[in-house]
Amino acid sequence: DDLRVMAILKGRNMICNIATLPLVLLNQDRKAVSDPLFDQFDPQVANVVHLALTIEDLLFDGIAWWEVTDRHPLGRPRHVKHIDSRRVSLNPPRNGIINRLPSGIDPDAVLYVDGEPKNAYNYLRFDSPNPPFLSAARRAIKRAVLLEMAAEMYAENPAPNDYFTP
Repeated sequence: DDLRVMAILKGRNMICNIATLPLVLLNQDRKAVSDPLFDQFDPQVANVVHLALTIEDLLFDGIAWWEVTDRHPLGRPRHVKHIDSRRVSLNPPRNGIINRLPSGIDPDAVLYVDGEPKNAYNYLRFDSPNPPFLSAARRAIKRAVLLEMAAEMYAENPAPNDYFTP
């Protein structure tokens, strides 16, 4: 878990603070309009938490997903649920059977959530313009974790195993 490194946790918290800013839907005339989706994304989760989780996925993994749980009569999303980006894949599980066209495209537009095929129509995808932090900074994060573990070990003042004499 990379969030045990205090610098990463603090950076994540500072960036995710933008979730506390008001989110306004504008029409083509740049006038604010009301929409149930923006009033409450997920009836079970506060909007600030929902947006912070989305921002965290964009920051760390470079992609975020929302599952549509309710729609307007005309088909627009009314409520959504945040799905952890590590649970979603565009690739079928290794043991999955897929129906591909000769071009290699799956005509059924399937996503895989926890290895189970799902209709892509019920999912909203958000892509980050930046590379995923967990990939781009993998070596630096690994070193930071090792330094944190070493600091913790020495902070606990372990007893020496051997004594040296002249």
